[in-house]
Amino acid sequence: SRTLIVLCSPNSAGSPWVNQEIVEFKKIAGAGQVLALIIAGEPNSTDPTRECFPPALRYPMEPLAGDCRKEGDGKEGGFLKIASGLTGIDFAKLFRRHERAKKKRLAIVSGMAAVIIVALSGLTVYAFAKKRQAVKAREASDDLVAFMVDDLYEQLRRTGRLNALGSAVGKIQEHQADNPTSPVNRLRTGLNQVSILFETGHPEEASDLAEMLILSAEGNKQLEPLVGQLQLSLADYLAWNPDDLEDALKYAGKAADYFRRQPGKAGAESLVRALNYRGDALMDLGRLDEAVNAFQEANSEIEEQAGDPNHIGARTHERLGEVLEMQVRTEESHVPYQVSYLRCVKGEQDSPEDLELRCDKALALSKLKAPEEGGSN
Repeated sequence: SRTLIVLCSPNSAGSPWVNQEIVEFKKIAGAGQVLALIIAGEPNSTDPTRECFPPALRYPMEPLAGDCRKEGDGKEGGFLKIASGLTGIDFAKLFRRHERAKKKRLAIVSGMAAVIIVALSGLTVYAFAKKRQAVKAREASDDLVAFMVDDLYEQLRRTGRLNALGSAVGKIQEHQADNPTSPVNRLRTGLNQVSILFETGHPEEASDLAEMLILSAEGNKQLEPLVGQLQLSLADYLAWNPDDLEDALKYAGKAADYFRRQPGKAGAESLVRALNYRGDALMDLGRLDEAVNAFQEANSEIEEQAGDPNHIGARTHERLGEVLEMQVRTEESHVPYQVSYLRCVKGEQDSPEDLELRCDKALALSKLKAPEEGGSN
C-alpha cells in the first residue's frame, strides 16, 4: 500500500499492535505516507485516557490529520483532508470542488422534487376532475334509474304493460352490480323488480327477493321508506294465497306501523294500502269485525287527505261494502259501493287511461246492480 490511514481514538492510541504497524510502515514507505483520521479523544492530550495519537504518530513529527469530530472538521471536512493527502490536491481547492458538487447535487434533487410536485399536483387535479365527472355520471345514471323504476313503472302499470319494463329493470340490476350506486337506488330497483315479478306471475321469486332485500336493509334508517314499500308489496301479494294469509297480516301490520309515523300525503296513501291489505287478509281468514275496522280506518285516512278520487279510495270503499255484505248488512253495504262508484267516475275524468279505475268502476256497478250513466254497462 502506498499510504497508511490510522483511525485515531483512545483505543487505538493504547494499542501496542497499532503502534507497531505504524512503526513498520514508516520503515517501508516513509513517515510522509502516514495519514491520521481522528474519530474520538484528543490529540496531544494531557490526560492519557483521552489521548488519540499512538506514540509512533507523535514522533518524530505529527502526520496530516483529518478530524471527524463535531468540534473539529466534521465528517465531510475530515474525509476531505484525507482525500487531499491521498491525491495531493490542495485542501482548499478540493473543498471548493466539493461544495460545487454538493450544490449541483442539491440543484438536481430540487429540480427533480419540483418536477415530482408539479406532476403530483397535475395528477391530483386530474383525479379530482375525474372524480367530479364520475359523481356527475353516477348522479345522471341514478336519475335515469329513478325515472325508469318509479315514473315509468307507474305509467306502464296503469296501462297494463309491465312486461315491457321487466327486462329493462333486469339490465339496470346488472349495471348496478358492476358500478357504484347509492343503496337507496339499489333498493328502489329491487322494489320495482319485486312488483314486476308479482304482477307478471312469479310470486315465489318475488317473495324471496323481497324478503332478501328487507334483510339486507335492516338497521339502515335511510332505507326505511323503501323497506316499508317492500313490506306493502309482500302484504299485497301474500294476501292472495290462502296459505300465506298470516304472513300477509304480519307484513301489512309492520308497514302500517311504519307509515302511521310518516307525515304528509305519501305516508297516508301507503298507510291506506297497508290497511287495505290487512283487511283483505282478515276477510279471507273470516275475522270480519277486524276487517271492517281496518277498512274504516283506511277510509278515515282517505277523507283526511281531502278524498282524492283515485282507485285506492274507490277500492277501499268497495272492500268495506263486501265485508258488510258478508255480515248480512246489505243496506249498509250500499253506501260504500255508491261512494266507490262516484270516486271512479271522478277519477276516470281526470285519468281516462287508467285501467284500474275502469275495473273498479265496473266492479262497483256490478255490486250496485245499476246501469252506468249514459246507458252503457
